[in-house]
Amino acid sequence: MVHFRKRYKIPTREFNGEIGEGIVTYELQKEDFVAINMNKLSKIYPFDLLINGTVKVDVKTASQCYGKWVFALANSSTESDLETQKFTKLDNGKVRKRFDKTCDFIILCPLNQTSLFIVPVHEISETLQSITIYPSGRGKWWKWQNRYDLIKRMVGEKSESKRASLS
Repeated sequence: MVHFRKRYKIPTREFNGEIGEGIVTYELQKEDFVAINMNKLSKIYPFDLLINGTVKVDVKTASQCYGKWVFALANSSTESDLETQKFTKLDNGKVRKRFDKTCDFIILCPLNQTSLFIVPVHEISETLQSITIYPSGRGKWWKWQNRYDLIKRMVGEKSESKRASLS
């Protein structure tokens, strides 16, 4: 099937993650950030987007199902993941990326919603396997709605410390 698609130049369907990365990149550019989708360069990067050359972001995307968005943070176990030191094995056997080792923020992108949720990684427990957001506007994750100011602050701090280290 893959060869048939390539031969006749039939495009493949985008996955939710790719759609979310595109939405987040677009929204960040509207806020005057320079966002590079690292997955378009190579799949080896442990994060999805690089903002203004300094801030690393992992994007999680979810479709609304049963009146809520559920963003998966843990996946089925594979031993090769554990060898990289950027993953941890949970008690139930699932594997979860060590976001504290790979990025500064997780941006939650609920499809068919106008908001993004910009969460600093230190605010997410190391054992949390998923994040659920209800469209009602209530719950602990809504305080991170459209928090572009946090990214702006970190870009400023990182570029300031970079300048200081050069002098």
